[in-house]
Amino acid sequence: MILPLLERPITLGIFFINGLFILFGVALIALGTFGIIDSANESELTGSALYTSGLYMLIFFGLIILFLAVGGNVAAEKENRCLLVTYCVVICITIFFLSISGTMVLAFKDSLGQGAKQLMVSSLRNQYGRYKIITDAWNATQSRLRCCGVEDLGWQVYNDSWWDVFVNTDIYERNTKLSRSSPFYKFVPASCCVTVIDGITGWPTNRYLDLHRCMTWQYGPPSFPSGPHNDAIYYAGCFNRLRDYVNQYGKAMGYCAGLGRHATSWIEVAKKNQTHKGRSNICKCYLLNILVTACGRTCESYKINSLLGFLTTSMPLNAFGINTLPAGVQKLFQSNEKLKARTLGFLGVCCVSIRL
Repeated sequence: MILPLLERPITLGIFFINGLFILFGVALIALGTFGIIDSANESELTGSALYTSGLYMLIFFGLIILFLAVGGNVAAEKENRCLLVTYCVVICITIFFLSISGTMVLAFKDSLGQGAKQLMVSSLRNQYGRYKIITDAWNATQSRLRCCGVEDLGWQVYNDSWWDVFVNTDIYERNTKLSRSSPFYKFVPASCCVTVIDGITGWPTNRYLDLHRCMTWQYGPPSFPSGPHNDAIYYAGCFNRLRDYVNQYGKAMGYCAGLGRHATSWIEVAKKNQTHKGRSNICKCYLLNILVTACGRTCESYKINSLLGFLTTSMPLNAFGINTLPAGVQKLFQSNEKLKARTLGFLGVCCVSIRL
């Protein structure tokens, strides 16, 4: 006979923790959905496989967590041994893969950030102004995030780019490029130029502070990397701004991940202390505690811990980069850059609290 809920504190506790898991799952889905809607332009700059696929995986994990939480509540209410065992096993598997994901993100974090930066430079120099989708993405990003180029003070990235050659071609001699000393020479596109902030709403307007000074000034930036300050142009690079943009999600994800880790550990302790008949030894889940603790320490200390031993047998624990993976995995990634980018995108948002 099922006891009243208030007389079953362990079951009541599981209900409470699963309620937190439901909130956690909803938060993951909301973050992923908002990111997909809000970052269509950013994905074109950092690689759609690297960015949008990770957001879809975020939604996927949110749905899994919601399903597990509902299943856990049903199992706790009916006191069904089979359901409880299934619930515990699936939790173990989910935490296991999340832990491996977090460790692999740490192993890849240096090459991941550098790869994204190189991709941004390449798209800016070879595709900006040539393909509408890339051009629109860069214009929206530079205007919205109030940045220019990739690196800070990085206006020179436009020099000799496809856009530079196209807009600065002499209209009278089609095969001749204007001299950089010409008053008509444009050093940066209009999206690099400072826009006026609305005094009431605090939002940028479509009015430029000084478009001509921003694009053609000869006495300092953007013509030169240094010189008299140019108030009409953005000095910040878009790589750091995009990283900060992603880290806004990372903080929220970090809090949710920490909550989920401690909540899962609490469930394990409750199950080990369960005294109701027929459930005294159900799902001790020692593996769960090990993996949850390892994943938590990984995300909190930003260091590779013992879980890396699952991926490598000879490299030191502090070794970063693709060389920490087994030779077979290295060869697979090196022969398929698209697979590498898509895999990193999937894994990156699984532990987005780790900053790129």
